[in-house]
Amino acid sequence: MQNNIIIVAEAEIEKEAAQVLLNFISESGKYNAVLWETKHFKNNEPQISSGQKIIFIGDNEYASRNLSSIAWKYHELNMCYGWMGSVAVIQVLDGYMYENDREKFKDMCRKQKTEIEKITKSKMPALGPISRNTTKALLLGLLSPGALIVDLLVYKKERRRRHYIYLSIEFFFKALDSFIGDKKDEG
Repeated sequence: MQNNIIIVAEAEIEKEAAQVLLNFISESGKYNAVLWETKHFKNNEPQISSGQKIIFIGDNEYASRNLSSIAWKYHELNMCYGWMGSVAVIQVLDGYMYENDREKFKDMCRKQKTEIEKITKSKMPALGPISRNTTKALLLGLLSPGALIVDLLVYKKERRRRHYIYLSIEFFFKALDSFIGDKKDEG
């Protein structure tokens, strides 16, 4: 039986990461997921059961409600995710990144790419070559240095985008099953 997951995101960068997560979930075939904006979630919240699995991506009023009770499972370079019961939060915190942090993030992306390639070949062959290619393109996009960005605000936005995408992929491959309850919580 398939499980249903509601992914809630509002800002453009967060919605992009939510779409990445939604694509991976859909391609796995293990769960059903939908992506809602916070307005849609607000309109439907009274009808949502307490056991409904919900993933909040980003900083919004609903994620903020749950922050004090979240058991953080991952926290690295201003990126974190965790959950309590049926509510998960994926968030990139504001914070300065030093040069060694940027290098560490590049290394983390390279490692994630290698791990995902191994996983998609061995444990998840049903994902097929399209998903492997999609994953590779996503991760290469994360790793590419791109044009020199002079505007600090543009740089900050791009960094947040890359961090959210990285974190969404990390959550899918390393935490989703534990969040849903299919595996023993490895915390």
